[in-house]
Amino acid sequence: MKILRHILTALVLVVSIQASAASSPTWEDVNALPREIVAKETADSDISALGISGGYVYISVRQTSSIKIFTILGQLVTQQQLKPGTYRIKLLQRGVYLLKAGSITRRIAI
Repeated sequence: MKILRHILTALVLVVSIQASAASSPTWEDVNALPREIVAKETADSDISALGISGGYVYISVRQTSSIKIFTILGQLVTQQQLKPGTYRIKLLQRGVYLLKAGSITRRIAI
């Protein structure tokens, strides 16, 4: 009986470690955009800048917005409500993604 309990405890531990490792990436608050990001969005969009530098996706948000990133196949990678400011996120896999911020959708390639 003790052996079975130890096996179950070990199995639960392995599953919880795998679940935490598979969690979605999150946006980090940064002070400013890198200099090489110059792409500006239109004045009526929720974001003022969006770009890629050093493997990170950077975004400047004008107002509180729901930001979603999808794979090109439509699978949700991450979703987060961001307050006004500048943020970056490191996506774990190289590829083509879709970023939806408020009413706009942009294609991004890493």
